[in-house]
Amino acid sequence: MPLFNFRKHVSLHLGIINNISYAPEINQMASCGGDGTIKILDTDEHKTIATIRAHQEWVDDIKFSEDTLNFFSIGRDEEVKVWRTQDYTCLYQYSLSVFGKTPFSESGGLVTSFENKKSIGINNTIDGRSISKILLNTNTVSSMCFSKEEKFIATAHIDSTIKIWSPWSGELLCTLVSDFTI
Repeated sequence: MPLFNFRKHVSLHLGIINNISYAPEINQMASCGGDGTIKILDTDEHKTIATIRAHQEWVDDIKFSEDTLNFFSIGRDEEVKVWRTQDYTCLYQYSLSVFGKTPFSESGGLVTSFENKKSIGINNTIDGRSISKILLNTNTVSSMCFSKEEKFIATAHIDSTIKIWSPWSGELLCTLVSDFTI
């Protein structure tokens, strides 16, 4: 028996869906879109249970916290918002120029910020407090992601390298070099 009935019509976003996050422990999925909203879906009932006007502009990313008590959103208005899952109330918000399409760590505890073209800030998601800064010495980053359990951050560069960093110290741990050259 399939987990979802894909033929069921669910009211989602007016336009593009930018990202989704799933919390199986509470049977909820959250989506964020170009219409500035977050939609909360009940995955058992296959219906939208909340629509939140979250940001003034597009909502680029959404992530449930590891304990599912909160979820986090980032919009193109450069606001990070912390929401309570129980009643969808915005608990905190702060400004942060984010870096990357998916700037949250797997647990939702860390978020990246784009400080300038040559550095990435690592911040606590709840309060925006700075954890570390990664000094890139280049503006060629094309993508980045956190490892499971926030052990490292990997940045992909247009010079065919991947750099592995400590999110806690900002230290470069290693550089992987491709055989491919441009």
